[in-house]
Amino acid sequence: MGMNIKMETVSDIARKRFNVACRCGRCGHKAVVDGLKLARWFHYHMWSSHIDEIARRVRCSKCRAKVPDVTITTALPSNPKWMDSESKWKDLHRRLRG
Repeated sequence: MGMNIKMETVSDIARKRFNVACRCGRCGHKAVVDGLKLARWFHYHMWSSHIDEIARRVRCSKCRAKVPDVTITTALPSNPKWMDSESKWKDLHRRLRG
């Protein structure tokens, strides 16, 4: 039996404790982003939370190209230190809200 889970938003990914695997089409860099942190990132930026929006918003951390190859995964995040403290979230909030 395969997974039969309907996911339409970034919040659905976070709620089900999944992560997002990204592969850069330009340089081939691969990364797995924590689903909970990604949902919070989208919320802070006030972006649409629709799942198609991930590919529009995410960029490669190596070459800054847009990352078109995005999949939902159970793999562990490749950079667990990204936004790993409440102070980083507060700094982001301050920066975005002025």
